[in-house]
Amino acid sequence: MDNDIILKWLLQGDVSIQYQVCRDLLSQDRPELRQRIEQEGWGALLLAKRNDNGHWGRGFYQPKWISVGGKTEPLEYAAGAAGVEVYG
Repeated sequence: MDNDIILKWLLQGDVSIQYQVCRDLLSQDRPELRQRIEQEGWGALLLAKRNDNGHWGRGFYQPKWISVGGKTEPLEYAAGAAGVEVYG
């Protein structure tokens, strides 16, 4: 399969995928895509699920077994790199 076809398909997806494709596969700096992640698509859906204290669940590791714990660390890192305040 042609790489251009795959890239075109990926770039039609969620804004978070578009940003990662541009950054990681095309070596393009696209700050406008990065800024849209908190307002559109999967990123916005995930951020909308936070409690008022900025956490999901009763805290970082609660409730046990179903908490997001370390699963959100990559998202928090990406948000920080984008200048988004995660715990506001």
